[in-house]
Amino acid sequence: MLGAGAFGKVILCKNKEDSNKTYALKCQSKTMILANGLKEHVMNEIHIMVAFDHPFIAQLHTVFQDESYLYFCLELLQGGELFTHTRKFYKLEESWAKFYSASVILAFTQIHAHHVAYRDLKPENLVMNSKGCVRERSEWSRKPRAACASKNAARNSLPAAQNAL
Repeated sequence: MLGAGAFGKVILCKNKEDSNKTYALKCQSKTMILANGLKEHVMNEIHIMVAFDHPFIAQLHTVFQDESYLYFCLELLQGGELFTHTRKFYKLEESWAKFYSASVILAFTQIHAHHVAYRDLKPENLVMNSKGCVRERSEWSRKPRAACASKNAARNSLPAAQNAL
């Protein structure tokens, strides 16, 4: 297990055909999502995450479900949170700070190009892969702007998520 939260857990999983490919499988309880009135929020997030394919945004590979859970197959990010690294080193070298800042700017350029307003930028939501490249990963905090033209395109790109809850 990689982690646990109020709505489920995150476990490590491997591709059956290629055991070198590993993923983080986020298992969310449908009962908890519905009990907390988060169905629309979760469905909206799925549609938004599907729209992104960018090197500085954590990738959602697929979503599937069974009777009890929604499963999010996500890019595995094992490098730790930027927050943890900045606390460990107290301050970053200037070259590292420039690299991470540029990564965040490029990620936000992509997010805003999809007419999405991001509301939760903090070091805890910036996670590094095994090579030290930072990825934005806050799955539940992005909201589409009211005039989001790409919302329907994103919604139609993942048919399995249409009836997820």
